Amino acid sequence: YGGDIKTIIDVGASVGDYSKACKFVFPKAEIHAFEPNPKALNSLKNKRFLKIYDCALTNKNGIFSFNFDEKWDSTSSLLDYGKNNRRFGVNINKIKVKGKRFDALNIELKRPCFVKIEVEGAEQKALEGFGEKLKEVDVLNVAFEFKDTFMGKTKLSEIALLTEKAGFKNFIQTYFNEKNGCEFYFFRN
Repeated sequence: YGGDIKTIIDVGASVGDYSKACKFVFPKAEIHAFEPNPKALNSLKNKRFLKIYDCALTNKNGIFSFNFDEKWDSTSSLLDYGKNNRRFGVNINKIKVKGKRFDALNIELKRPCFVKIEVEGAEQKALEGFGEKLKEVDVLNVAFEFKDTFMGKTKLSEIALLTEKAGFKNFIQTYFNEKNGCEFYFFRN
């Protein structure tokens, strides 16, 4: 994207590595990090440049059941594990977490705005929670898994429909791994 990003929204921030890299590339950007995983939140608190939200971004406000895997932060999800998940059948803690719609949070999106979503199968819910605010996002990065690692996971066609409806015109695909998935970057121009 040609320009200095002013707002970064990191949805599924985990321990903040992606946010940290974004801060290095865009030092003036305001970064909002969303993470419901209590273990990952402890790591995020050490990154003072972040505005931290201890909730999942989803399409409804409320309290939700969250599959919390203490061993593998990256496999925690609002969705239940599918049979193709390497952690399927492992004793996973179900905890209660806050879920919020992004458009209910009154966060000003200074443009250009970049959003990264990596939420282990619940990408559609996160995108829907942006509502009309998704039209204020200039660059959108969505991580996508090919396998049905989570029950009811987002389909690629659902992401395509939501991004097209929000006015994104182009995309590039990066990091292709047939076993795991890839990342998509959506652009307005």
